[in-house]
Amino acid sequence: MDGEESEAEGTPSLREDLATLVKLRLNVFVLITTFFGFLIATFSMGDGWSLSRLWLLLHTLVGTASAAFGSAVFNQLMETKEDARMRRTADRPLPAERVLPMWAFLLGWILCGFGIIHLAAMVDRGAAWLAAATIAIYVFVYTPLKRRSSINTL
Repeated sequence: MDGEESEAEGTPSLREDLATLVKLRLNVFVLITTFFGFLIATFSMGDGWSLSRLWLLLHTLVGTASAAFGSAVFNQLMETKEDARMRRTADRPLPAERVLPMWAFLLGWILCGFGIIHLAAMVDRGAAWLAAATIAIYVFVYTPLKRRSSINTL
């Protein structure tokens, strides 16, 4: 059996669990938005397209992806008990106990930390501060409040 197959039929692979944990499908849209936002900003400032702009875009996407993935891990870590009660979410890696909370916590910190540091070092400090603020709002405001109010769906 190679590393890609699940041991039990129907059990997600590690790759599938990681994709679920970082909310890959959702965060692809974050990256698409970041990509087009970067392009609009570049061309609205009258800057031409250059190799240095391409590298800046790449670093922006890498840092944004890492920060978004890390915040998604923290979101799922905070919702493990609620996810375990719902049929739709009970098979996620944390409620199904395929990933230990300690490892998810460590992964969330590594991803968020890398994303913020990468943005600060390779893009600019403003981008890093925005990423840090977004993580904080998503994890400490949105995640706890979405159980109390439906205003987040507006």
